[in-house]
Amino acid sequence: MGYRLRLLPWIFLAVCLGFVATSVGAAPSYKEGVQYRLVENPQRITPGAKVEVAEFFSYGCHICHDIEPYLESWQKTNADQVTFVRVTHGPDFFRRSWGVYGQSFYALETLGAAEKLNAPLFKAIHEDKERLDSESRMAKFVTQYGVDKKAFSAAYDSFAVRTKLKQAEAQWQRFGILLLGTPAFVVNGKYVVSPGFQQHVSRKEDKLTETLKVIDFLVAKEQKSAQK
Repeated sequence: MGYRLRLLPWIFLAVCLGFVATSVGAAPSYKEGVQYRLVENPQRITPGAKVEVAEFFSYGCHICHDIEPYLESWQKTNADQVTFVRVTHGPDFFRRSWGVYGQSFYALETLGAAEKLNAPLFKAIHEDKERLDSESRMAKFVTQYGVDKKAFSAAYDSFAVRTKLKQAEAQWQRFGILLLGTPAFVVNGKYVVSPGFQQHVSRKEDKLTETLKVIDFLVAKEQKSAQK
């Protein structure tokens, strides 16, 4: 009897260690309506064979600023299997300065310079507290990064940018992003993921990284579905 009692702590420890090992090694399981939500009328933003991940963001959003370094690394890792697109907003969104940010993004995208300036713009607005709340201030800023000032100003008020702004507005409404805030991610036009959904973790950094893990989960789900 004493021998059995002496064994019990070791048996209990072995069971606990086995449980921990199983938990650590297990693939994450995320639930619809908890960590992500279904889109009522699924529709991709861009055509293509690869899974599409669309980020709805604003340069004025501090959480978009916080997730950007994680997202940049995630993009590099997933470039071969994912089509990544960014969607921002029009001139009447939330604040006047945010409208300038949105119109500037599409002007830079038209010039092929949006990805290059994402990190500098987030830093300028959130860390350096620069006022980039007008087309003239934004034009002056982007010239520091090799963008031609006249070309930027021409693109800023161009028909192409106005068209993109209208398309973006329709996408915000279709996916219900206005009710969620930014950043929000739409996977293959079917699922919406947001840091705000990740209530199973408490730290802000964990919510950001967990958001990308949920996206990975949904990308794999879509890839598996396409193979059937």
